[in-house]
Amino acid sequence: MVVAWLFVLYQGNADLSFSLMWASGLVSAGLVIFGIIINSAKPIGLVNRIGLLIGDASYAIYLTHAAVISGMLGFWSKFQPKANMTVVTIVIFLACVLLGIAFHLWLEKPLVNLVKGWMKPRAKSAPQVHTGDLPTTIK
Repeated sequence: MVVAWLFVLYQGNADLSFSLMWASGLVSAGLVIFGIIINSAKPIGLVNRIGLLIGDASYAIYLTHAAVISGMLGFWSKFQPKANMTVVTIVIFLACVLLGIAFHLWLEKPLVNLVKGWMKPRAKSAPQVHTGDLPTTIK
């Protein structure tokens, strides 16, 4: 988020903006590698469970974020047009994540489990053999 604000602040300077882009990519890659190394041997704690929940809800967050952002910006511009944009950004970010998690837990996950139940292969019963209609002697 800090890097995004730096992009906004220095967008007029193309060289600095390009350098920030490369630096943010390297820092992001480093953080991912560092996180993998540090967490590979640890048991799953609260922070990891929250991360896993956000990861599982990422598609629901993706699907709901545009409506949340639009609705909240409309609300904010109507009732508090001179609000601090940093506060607005943080509140909208948290609302997007929380609403996406709610949709994941209460809508997406139950629907996926329902469809999985429909898709389970069912055990086939043994074929029924009717012997009453067959001739007993062959001519």
